[in-house]
Amino acid sequence: MKYAVMFEPFGKFEYICENDYSGGWAANGNPKYFKTKEEAEIEAEKWNTGKVVEIKEKNEWIWANN
Repeated sequence: MKYAVMFEPFGKFEYICENDYSGGWAANGNPKYFKTKEEAEIEAEKWNTGKVVEIKEKNEWIWANN
């Protein structure tokens, strides 16, 4: 299991995403994955509403229509 961080910027929770190539934060991008809960907690502390959640990587998702 991997971990991700979510935060609430505008009334709904969003994933913290990978940085784009210019070094900025990318909204609606791929979630940033963390191997350990401890690593995710360090990132969550950077955000006022940050929280750690368990997440499967995209290649582990199970599609309901299969």
